[in-house]
Amino acid sequence: MLKRIITAIVAVIILLPVLWFSDTFLFPIAIAVVSCIGLFEMFSCLGFKDKFAVTLPSYLMAITVPILGKVAGGATALMPTLCAVLMLYILYLLTLSVLCHSKYTMHDLAMCYMTSIYVVCGFSSIQFLREMSSNIYLLVFIGAWITDIFAYFTGVFFGKHKLCETISPKKTIEGSIGGILFCSLAFVLFGIFAVQDKMEFYEYIVLAVLGIIISAVSQIGDLSMSLIKRHYGIKDFGKIFPGHGGMLDRFDSIIAVSSVLFILLSTLKTFNIVIF
Repeated sequence: MLKRIITAIVAVIILLPVLWFSDTFLFPIAIAVVSCIGLFEMFSCLGFKDKFAVTLPSYLMAITVPILGKVAGGATALMPTLCAVLMLYILYLLTLSVLCHSKYTMHDLAMCYMTSIYVVCGFSSIQFLREMSSNIYLLVFIGAWITDIFAYFTGVFFGKHKLCETISPKKTIEGSIGGILFCSLAFVLFGIFAVQDKMEFYEYIVLAVLGIIISAVSQIGDLSMSLIKRHYGIKDFGKIFPGHGGMLDRFDSIIAVSSVLFILLSTLKTFNIVIF
């Protein structure tokens, strides 16, 4: 427990300057580094750690997408290029499956593609959210961490019914509900204290609903990564955080939350519902 606490304190000390300078290039560079580490952990899990013919395009995307997001001022200008790159990556992997079919199976290449896009887009969405508003990206961390903390304590004190026993034996339905309720409350409080302009009543309702959705997504992100680890027979994705595991072990929920939050807020924006 002491090791976990010390690691958490050190991680927060490192994270705070990055968040403080989120309006500079330090932020996308940090996201690129974290994304590359996450990809390395995932490829190690899948058995692709040393197969750079397959993984190199993913690393290049992890480095360039968040930085280009900063340069372009958001994801909107990048979307055509990003869609083209993703299609080219599919064609590249399909070519490998034909030319090297005895070395790479379609299943392995499909897992490589799916997890690569998930990790890169998940981390890059934090940068996209930062470009959307100066503080909205903080909801990614609030949503994931509030859900995790209060799902744990609610489960400890009130948990009786297992949520997904075969994937994560300690998680309970009561804990899941607690995480959702407190996340929704945290989103509303964020709107009250962190948004400078006075918000309309319906906007708080939107925030509350967003909190419910994001909390559910956070838990799905956590469970899905646990399922991958169980399938490949590993305990943790890595050891970069002593007592906590790897980058993907600590950011499993954040990857899912950032992508969905970006999609939801972008969709609301198309209907002229702009909260921040």
